[in-house]
Amino acid sequence: MRLHEACGSLFLYFAQYNRLPPDVNALKNPPGGATLGVTPGATDLTCPVSHKPYIYNPTGIPAPKSPAILVLYDPEPSHHGYRWAVAVIPPEGNNALIADVIAVPESYFKKFEK
Repeated sequence: MRLHEACGSLFLYFAQYNRLPPDVNALKNPPGGATLGVTPGATDLTCPVSHKPYIYNPTGIPAPKSPAILVLYDPEPSHHGYRWAVAVIPPEGNNALIADVIAVPESYFKKFEK
């Protein structure tokens, strides 16, 4: 599964439970996914370049220059010094979840290393 496809799983999970999944495994078998053609357990949550698993952080880190949070992202800057990431804006009220895939420079992630 690539990050754009992961957005679909996030949407399905959020539509069912009105919250982000507690862990990355929930993205592998999203509720209602089978009826939409998502084969349970067949998803690949790894970067196609580094072949390392994406990092999932359900509480997220602030996205640069945006009200969004980064919840799923490359484990390293495998894309010319950038990490691809899923940025989500949790909805307020009855609004829909907004998710987008963005490129984030590695220097930004350095601010959040422990």
